Amino acid sequence: MKKILQKFEEKVKTKEDLLFYLEKIDSAKESVFKDSPERGQNEVVLLIEKALQESENKKETLTEKKRNLKKKKKALAEREEKLSDHKREIAELLKKIDSTDKKRRLRRKMKDVEKRRRDVEEEIWDLEDRLSELENKIKNQDSQKETSKKFHGIEEKRALLEEIEKHLLSIPRIKMKLAFSPPEETIDRIIGWFEKNYGKKVILDLKTNPRIVGGAVLEYGGKWIDLSLEKKLNSVDFNIPESSTYHEE
Repeated sequence: MKKILQKFEEKVKTKEDLLFYLEKIDSAKESVFKDSPERGQNEVVLLIEKALQESENKKETLTEKKRNLKKKKKALAEREEKLSDHKREIAELLKKIDSTDKKRRLRRKMKDVEKRRRDVEEEIWDLEDRLSELENKIKNQDSQKETSKKFHGIEEKRALLEEIEKHLLSIPRIKMKLAFSPPEETIDRIIGWFEKNYGKKVILDLKTNPRIVGGAVLEYGGKWIDLSLEKKLNSVDFNIPESSTYHEE
């Protein structure tokens, strides 16, 4: 479900986007799931199906990674076992050798073997952590698959659409007045700024008013913030004399 909601969050940036998708959701709830010819053309249904397909593809990728990590872990475990056996063999040799010089060389060798064994052991621990992370991700994809299964019966489809609708309506809306109609890149930057500084996805309710000259006027939760150039200009006392004479040098 999370993946589906993220897909809609990516699409809904402005109030106009919100109204568009709410209309499509209503359309889907009323007619799309009754074998309507428009079913395959409804943006909401297409977006849901795309999100579900991406989740399925991602699970296959994660499962393949898990298989590869398990193979690597098995190979490392065999390597660690061989190094442990080698260390035991050296320990047995040390008991049988009287030469101090040979014992010194064998102890150095055993120390080197133990270091390599520990390195392998750490690699195995790291792999186990990565396998645990993959397991959690795969469980998350299984949860998405359960959502996919629910996207078959009419009532289940309607419930899913209502949940998407509820989520979209819960996203905070920021009223913003600008001196110009912003391009897509500017809208993305504004939304990104709110997400970075407030940790929330927002929807912009944009209005254009050339009188503010530049900057923006914001309204959220009944509070207004006037950051317009118009306000700054109105607060400046230029102290221009009523009459002045211009002398050309």
